Amino acid sequence: MKYEKYSTNTTWEELAGFSRAVKVNNTVYTSGTTVTEIDLKNGITSVKAQSLRCLEIIESALKSFNATKEDIIYTRIYIDDDNDWEQAAMSHKSFFGNLCPANTLVKAGIIGDGLKVEIEAIAVIGD
Repeated sequence: MKYEKYSTNTTWEELAGFSRAVKVNNTVYTSGTTVTEIDLKNGITSVKAQSLRCLEIIESALKSFNATKEDIIYTRIYIDDDNDWEQAAMSHKSFFGNLCPANTLVKAGIIGDGLKVEIEAIAVIGD
């Protein structure tokens, strides 16, 4: 089995010992992704803004494997407050447009002060 790892060297990656994304053969798995401490300091605090930023971070990780958001086949969104589901869902639609990957949205306790959403994705590259 051939695999490659990609890290953004965030505090969480170092603390918990994980990679931002891992490519196994032609499939890329991203870890649960939240906004960064810098993002929070820069005012990315709404569910909408955090959701879009998470997806941008995921897209950036995919680029390290020559993949794009068009290669994403599945996403899972975790929200901290069940009242936020619609904002997270609308942000997902805004980012993906008509690509429409499979998706699950789950209410879960997000770890980290100020974090409202966490997103993970699976992408398949090529045939």
